[in-house]
Amino acid sequence: MTVLVEGAPGERKMLERPDSLKAVDKLATFLREQPNVGYVADPAFYIKTRYSFVHGIDKTYFRVPDTRQEIGEGVEAFAAITPGAYDWLYSEDYNSCVITAYCASTGWWCSGRSYTSPESRTPNRSRSSCLTAARSAPGGSSTMYL
Repeated sequence: MTVLVEGAPGERKMLERPDSLKAVDKLATFLREQPNVGYVADPAFYIKTRYSFVHGIDKTYFRVPDTRQEIGEGVEAFAAITPGAYDWLYSEDYNSCVITAYCASTGWWCSGRSYTSPESRTPNRSRSSCLTAARSAPGGSSTMYL
């Protein structure tokens, strides 16, 4: 499942606002706690990891920073250290990002083969990947405005 998070019209650098990034983190944390979710990619996790690292890997700093400056430094550091590596996660103007939850299993529901429901024994549609299945399901891809 992929959720697009965008700033309000006319807003600049939504991703650097502590309240916005904390909301992204809250949704990503919720998704991580769901059954059958294997991995969640979101910008807040990387910002929290960097914030903890620059404070000597102190666990009390594994959180979203409280100032725009500290968040901005984290975002800029990722862009400088690994150019292009995080382009898929947030926009160049820092006004939108995605949160993507991936399936934890490669079971029949994510195998890409047609399958038969054990309950009804009726063929269901073929799904090529967990992400495709999530996007094709009602509500599988969403937009959240902050």
